Formats: sequence, C-alpha cells, structure tokens
Amino acid sequence: MNQKLLNTYKRSLGFTLIELLMTLVIAVVITGISATAYSRLSSSAALKATSQDILVTLRRARISAIAKSEEVAFSVDNDKRIYWVAGSNRQRLIDSSLDLKIFSAKGLSTNKNISQIRFAPDGSSSGGEIKLSNDKKMYRIVVEWLSGRVEIQ
Repeated sequence: MNQKLLNTYKRSLGFTLIELLMTLVIAVVITGISATAYSRLSSSAALKATSQDILVTLRRARISAIAKSEEVAFSVDNDKRIYWVAGSNRQRLIDSSLDLKIFSAKGLSTNKNISQIRFAPDGSSSGGEIKLSNDKKMYRIVVEWLSGRVEIQ
C-alpha cells in the first residue's frame, strides 16, 4: 500500500506540458489587457494633471500681475507644445497624447505660433479659453476678461 501511494506522489510532482502552455496563454492575455488599460489610464491622468497645472499657472500669473503691479503674460507655443509665464524660467511640456487649443485675443504676441493670455495689474485679463482633450474627455479652462477669474468647466 505504501508503494502505491509513493507512485501516485511521484506522478503528481510536476506539471504537464498542457498545463504550462495554458498558464502561459493566460499570462499573455492578462498582460495584453493590462497594457491597454494602462495606456488609457495614463492618457487620462496626463489630461487631468496638465489641466490642473495650466489652471494653477494661470492663477499664479494673475496673482503675480496684481502683486507686481505690472502686466503678466501666460504663453503657449503650439509648435513646441510648451507653456509658460513671462518672466519665469520654467517651461512646461504638454503631453503628446493631448490635444490643446487656445482661443485668445489676436495681436497679443509677435510670433504667430505663440498665443497669449495677459493679466493686468488690476486683476483683469485679455480673456481666453483653453481646450485640453484626449480621445475620450475634454477640459475647458476659461479666463474671464473683466474679472480675470480662471476656472475649469
């Protein structure tokens, strides 16, 4: 009887080739699904983070204009896909998965590829709107011209 148990135990020590192949197929399918989900999640996270950063940058530009009692410009270079505040050395890059459109008053910038929203010392602005989107979602950042108020819609 012990010999019979020993033979059964020896046969169950390993995996069959079919079991190994099925495990491998399941692992490949799970990896494929998770990679697709990650790319969607990554694009969505980039959209939200960039929208929040643009919102904060615009608000800081307005506060800076009031504090310094001088005009401050928020600029976007659509070709280089960067944005910055005049007088700041920090330029921020727009993720390649995002589409950005800025609507502002014409003639504020000397370069046709650069769009600007300017804030006056009294807190008002030139006004404008920034649309930031990916394949599924869009954020609108609106800058009111009279009050200079900046908000996401």
